Amino acid sequence: MKKLLSAITISFVLSGCMNNISLPNTNIQEVVSNSDELNYLGFVLGTADVCKHVNPKMEKKWDRYIEKALKIANSYNKNDKEYILASSVSRVASPYMRKNNIPLTLENFENIYKQQFQDKYLEKAIYKAAVADLKGTDLCFTPNIAEKSLKEFANKFGKGHLL
Repeated sequence: MKKLLSAITISFVLSGCMNNISLPNTNIQEVVSNSDELNYLGFVLGTADVCKHVNPKMEKKWDRYIEKALKIANSYNKNDKEYILASSVSRVASPYMRKNNIPLTLENFENIYKQQFQDKYLEKAIYKAAVADLKGTDLCFTPNIAEKSLKEFANKFGKGHLL
């Protein structure tokens, strides 16, 4: 089963933007002006990845959704892509970190992100916590609504041609 974070990483490595994970300087005007867009993309990519673990029957639908969101994400510059990746990693890893009283710092997110690829137990624990965090919502049972929302987002920010 493909993992979103692996797909994002491969996509970003191929586009040459990811030698290490670091949040861009938040004082840069460009980042501030795009923060809503970037946060949205990070949120939906992270949530879609978690949703694949909630309802495996809908995995293919979520994979198609992720592909479309990645097309949009890859249209941004290097700093913005790193911001999107950091936001996505945050969405997936935060529940695990909160559950285990790990401070939500950039350094800890980077460590968790790297360690999960080497430790399958950690990866499962991260997704288990993320899935539990989404319980009680219907986010994961609505890929069609999510896709419609992504199209509206893409059109709003001039990225509709990418879908």
